Amino acid sequence: MEKEYSAKNTIDRIIEEKIPCIFVSPHLDDAILSAGDLISFLSKRTEVKVVNVFTEPSPRPYTLSAKAFLSQCGYKDANLLFDDRIREDRQVFLRLNIDPVYLGFVDATWRKITNMGFIRRILSNIIPELGHVYPVFRINISDGKASSRDAELIRDLESKLKSIGESHPKSIVFCPLALRTHVDHTIVRDACLKVFQDNLILWSDFPYSLKNKVSLQNLGKMRLTSFEWSNDHDGKKKLIEGYESQFKGLFPDSKINLNPETYYLVSK
Repeated sequence: MEKEYSAKNTIDRIIEEKIPCIFVSPHLDDAILSAGDLISFLSKRTEVKVVNVFTEPSPRPYTLSAKAFLSQCGYKDANLLFDDRIREDRQVFLRLNIDPVYLGFVDATWRKITNMGFIRRILSNIIPELGHVYPVFRINISDGKASSRDAELIRDLESKLKSIGESHPKSIVFCPLALRTHVDHTIVRDACLKVFQDNLILWSDFPYSLKNKVSLQNLGKMRLTSFEWSNDHDGKKKLIEGYESQFKGLFPDSKINLNPETYYLVSK
C-alpha cells in the first residue's frame, strides 16, 4: 500500500471508458457482502457480471460441521438450502439487472475426497469426516489453507475463469483478498491472481474483515495499493437482507454494521 488510490481515480476510469467488470464470488452472498455497494453503483453505469464459484453441496452423509451449518441456517437438507440460496442470489441481483453465473463447484464444507480406498469409503459412511477434504470447519476450512486434494478442482476453476476472461478480454476482475478467511476464498483469490494478472482488483472480505485487519505485515509478498468506496450503505443493507437463509448466522443481533468497502490493486 505504497500510495493511496482514491475511488474517484479508479472508479471514474471504469465509468468514463465503460469498462466491463466481473466480480468473482466464492459463495452465494460474498460479492454483495464485500462489494455490494460498488456492484450496485457500477451496474447502472457499465456492464457487470457476477460469477459464483462454490454453489453446490454433495450428498449425505454430512459431517458435524455441515450439520451445524445447516442447523444455523434452519435446514436439515443441504440441497434445499442451496436451492434457496441460489434463489435468493438471483432475486438480489435481479434488482440490479444482473444475471449471475453459477459454476457449480462443491462448497468446502461438503467437498468429498475422490478416489477413496475401499476401507476408507466404507468407514466414511459411519464417520463422514473420513470422506471429506475439509472435515472440520474450525480446523480445516477457517484457516484458509487449500488441501493438495483440491489440485484438480483448482485446475478446473482456473480453466473456467480463463474461458470467462477470454470471452470478456477488456474487463476488470474483482475477487476476494482472502486474508485469514474461508479456504474457498483463498482458492478463488489464487486462481484469479494466476488467470487475471493485469486487470485484477481485490476486495476486503466482509464480515471477516471486522476481525482480520489488513496491514503491510500480513499481506505477505503481495504488493498492493488501496482505495475505499462508500456510496449507499442503506441500499447495500437491503441487498444483504435478501440473503434470508444466511442472515441470522452472519448477523445474530440483526445489526449490519457496514464500513466503507476497501479494494486493493496489485502493484506492478
